[in-house]
Amino acid sequence: MKAPIDFRMMGEKDLKAFSEIRNLSREWLHDTNEYSLKETTEWWHDNEENGEGPCYWVITYFGDVIGYFRVDIVDEYPMATTDDDIMIGADLHPTFRGKGIAKSLYPEFIRFLIRAFDFQNFYLRVKSHNIRAGKLYVSLGFKQIESPNDRDDILMLMTQEEFRDIYG
Repeated sequence: MKAPIDFRMMGEKDLKAFSEIRNLSREWLHDTNEYSLKETTEWWHDNEENGEGPCYWVITYFGDVIGYFRVDIVDEYPMATTDDDIMIGADLHPTFRGKGIAKSLYPEFIRFLIRAFDFQNFYLRVKSHNIRAGKLYVSLGFKQIESPNDRDDILMLMTQEEFRDIYG
């Protein structure tokens, strides 16, 4: 039986749902622009062609896309030392926020990333006004670290060792 909530690599067939969720999440994103499905599709094809940009996994509920995780190699922060350091993040459709989905899926997704890629350090950025997300990340074990820029966000980190200490 298929798990009610799961994640899988995002494909072109997911772009309509991805675009909708991304646009509904704009107030929490660093790029607050709204993008059409056509623009999203063009962006997707450009990233596919040049192999740059983050990788995405969609979060599904009984097969329907309800959100996504993004993963990108960290290269913009001085504390990032290798390709084993990644930036992660997630956005959920507003209907599914506040239901414990992110709290249960983040550890599962990080465990997957450790097993599949052996990533060592998991960074994330959260807008300083997104109090709810900040509390979620602290409850998951992320620690606030100093942000090396003047953006209105908080940089957080959890190492693989810290993850294993918390989640086994």
